[in-house]
Amino acid sequence: MRIDALMVRDVHAVEADVDAEAAWHHMRRAGVRHLVVLGEEDQVVGILSQRDFALRDAGSLARFKVRELMTPRAIVAPPELELREAAKLMHDHVIGCLPIVDGARLVGIITTTDLLAVLAGEPRPEPDPDTVRPTGRVLRK
Repeated sequence: MRIDALMVRDVHAVEADVDAEAAWHHMRRAGVRHLVVLGEEDQVVGILSQRDFALRDAGSLARFKVRELMTPRAIVAPPELELREAAKLMHDHVIGCLPIVDGARLVGIITTTDLLAVLAGEPRPEPDPDTVRPTGRVLRK
């Protein structure tokens, strides 16, 4: 199975210059554990995860920008990558998500939760290509 059959296409993303506190609140409201960080021309430049906030208290987040907390140089994968290869990539790099890019364009994301759902035999809802847009939820500065 290719990861484009499993990836979530409605990616939550954030620009690198957004205040970390705003990004944290966005993650909490959206119920997501990862935000793909976008730079110029919406290029993937990093990942902001719950772990990146772990050593900060909520009151101190106002002092930081996303770029200061994110994990830079995100590991990305093409949509045609096989699921097994994606799982190995995530395991080898000890990462919880894998942004999916077609060329330089962000088209989706796959997480460890998505992989576990497949192993558990959980059905995945089919995305509606007319209503779901990659990077449809970008938190901008």
